Order: sequence, then C-alpha cells, then structure tokens
Amino acid sequence: MSTAASTQSAEARTRARFLCTAANMPSTSNGSSPRPDARRRETASARSPARCPQSGTAPGWPDPCAGRSPATAPVRDGFDDAAFIDRRGRFSEATIWNLAFWDGDSVLWPDAEMLTGTTMGIVRRQLTRLGVPQRTQEITPADLPTLAGAVVMNSWTPGIAVHQINSVPVPEAPRFLQLLHQAYEAEPLTTP
Repeated sequence: MSTAASTQSAEARTRARFLCTAANMPSTSNGSSPRPDARRRETASARSPARCPQSGTAPGWPDPCAGRSPATAPVRDGFDDAAFIDRRGRFSEATIWNLAFWDGDSVLWPDAEMLTGTTMGIVRRQLTRLGVPQRTQEITPADLPTLAGAVVMNSWTPGIAVHQINSVPVPEAPRFLQLLHQAYEAEPLTTP
C-alpha cells in the first residue's frame, strides 16, 4: 500500500467529535461584523485556553463552559475540539481548522467570516480543476442531520472526518475524504 493510501486509511479511521460553540465577534456601530483581521475569538477549547464565549451558544445548545474550566470542558465531555458558529448561527471554522461539509454530491464550504487556510485554498482550486461540484452556503446546526459528511482541514491534512458535532451524529463519507485527499495531492509542487 502506498504512503498516501496508508495515510488516507489511518485518517479515515480517525473520526473526530466537535463541540459547537460561538465565536465572540464584536459588532461595529452599525451592527455589522468587523473585518476578519479585527475580530477576536473566545471559545472553550482544549487547544485554545481562552475565556468562555460571552455571546453564548446557538439557541438550544448547551453552554460548554457551565461550571468548568473553559480550557478543558470540551475534552472532559469527550470532544476533540470546538467548531465555531457566528452570531447568526452559521458554522464558520474550528479552532485551528477550516470546516467543509458534504451533501453526497457537492463539497459545501461555510458562508461565514473565517480565516481561509492555505490547504483550503489548494483543495478548492484542485476540486474545481477535477470537476468536483462545490458551493458556498450558510450551514447551521439545524442543517447537520441533512448532511452526508463533515471534515476539518489545515496544513497538517486535507481532511479528517468529523463524526459528531455536539450530540448530532455526522455520517461517514469515505468518498468525500478521498476527493479531498486526491485534490490536495493534485496540487503541483513548484521550485523557487
């Protein structure tokens, strides 16, 4: 088995559980969100020991920090990391990850303010080149039961499956993971 196939197999078996929490994004005087470089994120996360979100969580979702240390609350509850939702209830990104979702045919990118990662840019560019359908749309916690898969990605990997966000299970999507890895590996290497 090739190294790439071995890596894909290992990552396909590693399925993460994410806690959904709100990013505390201050509003400007006219009520709009600030520029991405001006925002401040506060969330409960094992990898980001910050204060609990003052803006709370999405309606109907539990407060991840209630009576606990914000740095360890998600891990103690069995979560691997935290995914952010904005003030409008839309998924944006995770602590050190970009999010991507799958509807069974198309890659869905969150329509919300986020820091676009290098790997996300590579994957999007190569998915387009490969003819894989993709679109940007608002994705909320209420949409989770209708989705066919979810991943996180960053400079370490073009995709790790997320199998649960809060108490909502997310289906396995091996074809989705394979497409993301294929797209990433299609990026040509360049020399200076």
